[in-house]
Amino acid sequence: MSFKDSLRKFDQYRRKKMMKLEVLLFQVINNKKIMVDSLIKPEDVEKILIVRTNKRIGNMFFLLPFLHETGKCYPNAEIDLVLNLPWQGKIFENIAINKIFYSHFSFKDIFKWGECIKELKKQDYDLVLMPYQSVGDAVTSALMNGRNKASFVSDINGIAFPHAVTEDGCERHFAFKPLKILEGIGNQLEKPYGYEIILSEGEVESATTALRDLSKDSGARALAYFRGARGTKVLSDNVWRGIVAKFKDYDPENTICVEILSPDIQTPLEGDTQVYQNADMRALAAFLAQCDMFICSDTGPLHLADAAGANCVGLFTETDPTVYGCIGANTVNLTDIEHIDVSAIYSRLGLK
Repeated sequence: MSFKDSLRKFDQYRRKKMMKLEVLLFQVINNKKIMVDSLIKPEDVEKILIVRTNKRIGNMFFLLPFLHETGKCYPNAEIDLVLNLPWQGKIFENIAINKIFYSHFSFKDIFKWGECIKELKKQDYDLVLMPYQSVGDAVTSALMNGRNKASFVSDINGIAFPHAVTEDGCERHFAFKPLKILEGIGNQLEKPYGYEIILSEGEVESATTALRDLSKDSGARALAYFRGARGTKVLSDNVWRGIVAKFKDYDPENTICVEILSPDIQTPLEGDTQVYQNADMRALAAFLAQCDMFICSDTGPLHLADAAGANCVGLFTETDPTVYGCIGANTVNLTDIEHIDVSAIYSRLGLK
C-alpha cells in the first residue's frame, strides 16, 4: 500500500471518529447572515458561487458538466468559482466565469486560505453551490454570505445547507451526479450535457502544426498513448507493447505512434516512436484532440483528452467506467484489455 493510500485510509478512519465534532463545527461556523428559507426562483438569481477545492486533476474535468449546466440554468447570473490552486484555473478558460478564487485549503497554507475567505466574505451571493461533498468545500461554503445554499443532504454539514437535495435518482457517472442538485432547486436540464473545455483558435492551430511536424505531413493516422497512471492502474511495459502493437498492426502502413511523455516518463516505450511532451495542460489537450486516437489508463490525461473532444480509448482495469469513464461521444471505455477488438473500436470512432 502506498503512503498516499495509507493517508486516505487514515482520513476515512478519522472522519468516522470525529463526526460529532464536525457536526458541532458546522453549528458554530454556519453563516446565516443573509440566508432565506425559501428557494429563490432561477430567474431572480444574479450572483452564484460554486465551491470545489479538490486538488486532483481528474476531478477538475468532472466539474465541467456542472459548470456548463449552471450557466445554462442561470444565463443572466454572474458565476464565481472557488478552486484550490491556481494551475486549476487554466481548465476553465473561455468558460463564462466571472472570477476564480483560490482557497489553498490545507493546514500548511492556512493563512492563504484565511485571506481567500476574507475576500470571499466581501461578496453576497444569491446561491452557493457545493456539487461534491468534502470537508474543505463544506467549511468554505458554510462561511459564505449566501441567501440559498445547496448541496446533497449530509448528516454532518446539513445545517449549513438548508436547501440541500437528496441523492435519489442521481446519474451514476461522477461527472453528472451533482446535476441533481440543480434540478432539486428548481431547474430543468436537457441532454446532452456540456462537458468540454473551450480551446481557442490559436491553441488549435498550434496543436495542428505540432502534429503535422511530427508526422512529416505523411497523412498517416496519429495513434497517441500515455503510459502514466497511479497505483494499481499502472500497466507493465510488456502489456503496453501488446496494446500498441494491436492498434498499429490494424493499419501499419498508415499509422504513426506518438507517445506522450511526462516528468515521470521520459524514456519512450519503443525507440522508433515519435514523442510529444508539453507542460501546458491546454496545449496538450489541443494536441490530443488533433490525434486520430488516444489510448490511456484512467488518469488525468485521459479525462483531459476527453474534455477536449479527442477520440479516446480508456483502459479501466481498476475503476468502473460507468462511474469514472470517458463521457464524450467519440470515446470507448475498455475493461477487458486481454481481448481488444481493434476493428470494432476503429469503427466506433469512425476511423475505418
